Amino acid sequence: MTIGQSVRLPSEAELEYAIRAGRADDYPFDGSAAGACVAVNAADASSRFAWRNTACDDGYPELAPAGHFPPNAYGLLAVTGNLWEWAADCWSPTLKGTKADGAAKTGGACESRALRGGSWDDPVKNLRSAYRVGIPATRRQANVGFRVVIAN
Repeated sequence: MTIGQSVRLPSEAELEYAIRAGRADDYPFDGSAAGACVAVNAADASSRFAWRNTACDDGYPELAPAGHFPPNAYGLLAVTGNLWEWAADCWSPTLKGTKADGAAKTGGACESRALRGGSWDDPVKNLRSAYRVGIPATRRQANVGFRVVIAN
């Protein structure tokens, strides 16, 4: 990236594409509790949550440092787990009306935004590639972050 380039939030479709990294599976790892432990940062035995993954303890009950977990097949770090990621899309409980080109759905009042990827306080089941949630656009949480893409 160079100074002066425009950036934007990725769409939900772009985030899911990045999370899957070419995999057709439900998860960007083998889907097991043990597999999650070596691939992503989620609620593990070191966390305070009842739904924690007791199959492992990565020593990071909250955020893990950048690069602690291996990159995915596209070379991206922490696209699953660690932090939920804001999408440019307005939240809708269904994907009805999703654009075929993967562009963000931004029409309407857009009081809530979509999140993808799961976080450090989530159970393994929430790290599924297609899993999504929505929260008010004005809310800030310790388990939500963002990444940007270079706008064309």
